[in-house]
Amino acid sequence: NRMLGRSAPPRLPPYNFALSPYRAKKPWPPELLELPRSKQFNFERRFKRRLTAKSMRPKLNKWVRTLQWTIAVVLLTHCFWFQEWVNVYEHEDPDVFVPVEPLRRKTKELLDSVFWDGFYTYEEAPGKGRTSKSK
Repeated sequence: NRMLGRSAPPRLPPYNFALSPYRAKKPWPPELLELPRSKQFNFERRFKRRLTAKSMRPKLNKWVRTLQWTIAVVLLTHCFWFQEWVNVYEHEDPDVFVPVEPLRRKTKELLDSVFWDGFYTYEEAPGKGRTSKSK
């Protein structure tokens, strides 16, 4: 394991705490049951705070929340504006009022003005009800 002419660092034996010249003043971890209630509370509060601080990942939480909202908005938008519920309307009257149809028409006009060839069109399929077809 030589890198740039250096030899590997020597392997040290594992540290033996029993032979340490620097003895601990208190045993660690403390016996919580032997401590008074106030000291137990102080230990619990201190380590709960440290654990909470260690477990916080603000960037990850932000990206997960952003991804969840994005997926929800995209799915709802797709369901209301672009999804054709053919099996729902197939057995019903073709002239039934679809609540989102005015919004769909406005969206189609807007998208057709942006994409000159037309973004999507509705075609009547014989016996199938309304279907969506991309150009």
